[in-house]
Amino acid sequence: MPVILAGGRGTRFGRAAAHELPSSCSNIVGKLTMLEQTAARLRPLIPPARIWTVTNSEQAAEVKKQLPAAARTRVLTEPVGRNTAAAIALAALHVRHAARGDALMAVLR
Repeated sequence: MPVILAGGRGTRFGRAAAHELPSSCSNIVGKLTMLEQTAARLRPLIPPARIWTVTNSEQAAEVKKQLPAAARTRVLTEPVGRNTAAAIALAALHVRHAARGDALMAVLR
């Protein structure tokens, strides 16, 4: 199952309001945000209802807006953003539970 990491502060992109949106919700290249581009690349391979996304509580509303409707039900929200390893661990627990056992997980950004 694909897991999209949609957190981060965007500080590497030199944005003035980096604390407001995750870098994945930014439009860096093209008309779509990085999150929208990742979801679009997955669309031919995986139904949106099987996509998991991890973000923090401050950014969850914006992340949900940018996902296909079917993927919005699988947004995992960390109370406080920690780091990549913590986000992946949270996703792995949910993916394994949803699969009712072992599962294959791809982590994307």
